[in-house]
Amino acid sequence: MSEYEYLNVADVYIPVKDFSSALRAMMAIQNLTNEKLGQQLGVHRETVRHWTIGTQSPRDENLNKLCELLGIDENVAKMLIEREKNKEEK
Repeated sequence: MSEYEYLNVADVYIPVKDFSSALRAMMAIQNLTNEKLGQQLGVHRETVRHWTIGTQSPRDENLNKLCELLGIDENVAKMLIEREKNKEEK
């Protein structure tokens, strides 16, 4: 398995190692702050911050909305979350 997965954003492929790096990249591309994204998802900005630093993962209902909002394939997001969890266990 490759160390990186690649997110396709407008035919530009962005290498990411885990969910938090994918989330940060997609937020930067769309000029979203933790506050703005939290408002759009109905969660607190600190919740988003935890997702962006990898200390927590979004619940399924939030992940679904998040992927739709940011244009991330949900299966790729779930795989990246698993990768992040496995990294923490090592």
